[in-house]
Amino acid sequence: MPHLQTEIPQDAVTPTPYIIYQGALNTGRGLELMIETMPLLPSHQLWIAGRGPLENELKTLAKRLNVEHQIRFLGHIPFHELPKYTQEATCGISLEEDLGLNYRFALPNKLFDYIQAGIPSVVSDLPEMAKLVDANGLGKVLKNRTPQDLSKIIYFFSSPEFDRNRWKQDIQKHREEFIWENEEKRLIAWFQPLTLPVR
Repeated sequence: MPHLQTEIPQDAVTPTPYIIYQGALNTGRGLELMIETMPLLPSHQLWIAGRGPLENELKTLAKRLNVEHQIRFLGHIPFHELPKYTQEATCGISLEEDLGLNYRFALPNKLFDYIQAGIPSVVSDLPEMAKLVDANGLGKVLKNRTPQDLSKIIYFFSSPEFDRNRWKQDIQKHREEFIWENEEKRLIAWFQPLTLPVR
């Protein structure tokens, strides 16, 4: 989990709303689905912060679907600079596929980065991610992995029906909950009984 960000920068006016993905460009991250959804989101961009073995394939897919003008491959962004990209996004995505236990029970770091940035998450319907998002009202769970369903969720977060200012107020308590400052106390408490006295 990340450290608490003491301030969330105010939203800046951006010419085009965008969805953000942080992380490696690997198999099973749902990036193909997101790119396949972009033709249904002509007023949006997709910003991808990260690198990985699928980068060229994803660029080829974007070109084939004629949406390369909607997608920005940002490459590696230094961790301390990520918040300025993330906090202005319409939402953050974490659309891992159920390719094994490692993905099925994952709680990706980026989910907690999205919380710190004060943006909603769109996640796969996998046990831990779905539980985190549903139980705490942190975004939406994608029940059906189709471009149509995914585009509806993203349009909701871009619509007047979604009160972004209220959202930032509501998420504040979670920003102070899901942080390393709390996790390190739990970790130390867990290890404390295992430590041997110094002789």
